[in-house]
Amino acid sequence: MTSDTKTILEQVVVSPDVPIAEAIAQLDRAGTGSLVVCSADRKLYGLLTDGDVRRALLKAVDMSAPCGDIANRKPVITFVPLLPIEALRLMNHHDINHLPVLDAEGRVVDFLLRRDLVAEDELAARARRRLDSVVIPCSASIAEAIAQLDRAGTGALVLCAEEDRLHGLLTDGDIRRAVLRGISLNTPCQDIASRRPVTVDPSFSAARALQLMNQHDINHLPVVDDTGRVVDFLLRRDLIADDQLNLSAVVMAGGYGKRRLPPPPPVRPPPRAGSQADAPGG
Repeated sequence: MTSDTKTILEQVVVSPDVPIAEAIAQLDRAGTGSLVVCSADRKLYGLLTDGDVRRALLKAVDMSAPCGDIANRKPVITFVPLLPIEALRLMNHHDINHLPVLDAEGRVVDFLLRRDLVAEDELAARARRRLDSVVIPCSASIAEAIAQLDRAGTGALVLCAEEDRLHGLLTDGDIRRAVLRGISLNTPCQDIASRRPVTVDPSFSAARALQLMNQHDINHLPVVDDTGRVVDFLLRRDLIADDQLNLSAVVMAGGYGKRRLPPPPPVRPPPRAGSQADAPGG
């Protein structure tokens, strides 16, 4: 269990014996719109929502009564392991905003809110759109690359071979130097791109990615999985903003379930020191 999950559960778990009045106060502090009612060993007993409280008030239920008496004893639940996108589909299907996550013994190990999953889903979709905007075939001409760079606004493009496998990185700086050397704009862009850019794998946090980009003074960082496929494209300007907000993770194009990621592996060193020296980030 991660520290984030532990903190969330501390806020939302309540005993079925707690008076309704106390549960209302805990609901107010948690700000989640619901509490997970659990026995002492954190076995799920039910789910207590704002709606349950409202209905109890309308029925003039004694506020000193146990909150377990008004909780939903058969809420929608799910089990680990689970990707957030799968949880979001389940919550959308049942039109619910809260989802207890249980282990095989029926203990509550996480508590998901639809508002958080929607945010992750939107961020992942945005990452996918960015990746689509920066991927260009190796055979595309420099002129075509210039036009795509202008549309993408990222200062760099990722050259990909079949199945989105990384072939190189093309920056504004590469194009400037090509123009100064009088290279024809009809030349394939792979001829002027950096063939060995610095990369990271999807387990990298935003903080570690930013550290690596600062170390090599680069503004663009392809995220490559173990098959060589480009799965995301990071910009230093975005990571700087994230770092200022004290964020410790970035949502990758396929990177759902970030709270359950294992510890990151050692930094993947670039092929050689300063491997983007010929391809500065513009």
